[in-house]
Amino acid sequence: MTETKKEVVEYIKVKSQFIEDYQEALINDCTITYTNLQSGLTEDTTWDYPIYNFFAASSPSPYLYRVYEELRFLVREQIPTSERIWVQSWLNYHKQNKVLDWHNHTFPLHGYICIDPKDTVTEFEKWTIENEVGTIYLGPGDAKHRVVANSKYDGPRITIGFDIVTETSLAGELVPSMNFGAMPLL
Repeated sequence: MTETKKEVVEYIKVKSQFIEDYQEALINDCTITYTNLQSGLTEDTTWDYPIYNFFAASSPSPYLYRVYEELRFLVREQIPTSERIWVQSWLNYHKQNKVLDWHNHTFPLHGYICIDPKDTVTEFEKWTIENEVGTIYLGPGDAKHRVVANSKYDGPRITIGFDIVTETSLAGELVPSMNFGAMPLL
């Protein structure tokens, strides 16, 4: 089911049945990818986003490839043009004391995919998203937000963050080429 909210700006929130059905395999493959990334990155894969792309790093996983396909479909539904589109994506793999504080994104569109979001919400300045297994959120990149844990949890909170940029929004600047984390989406 898709929820579209129109307050000051629009966002969409959809639920992936695939993620719900294959959550255990997705958690396993995210953990493997996280471990593999540790050999060349810092402990916090969130802030290493300019130097890797999660979907490229996890490409051997058929489960995460399916999530990538769902993201492609969702983005194409929301941006139904023939222009080129890039995605920058990263793994949020956080213990409770490391959930994200207030921040925003400089890309036109931002989103995240809930694999194992624990009992959390993403609080934006103007709205709140209840994070549930399978939730895929897509909204404006300049919307300041943070993650709030509603209760204590064990293990990592796992989400896949992403930013979207189009040819039109680049206005002739080749920003993705300056960032190893960005790759063609459509």
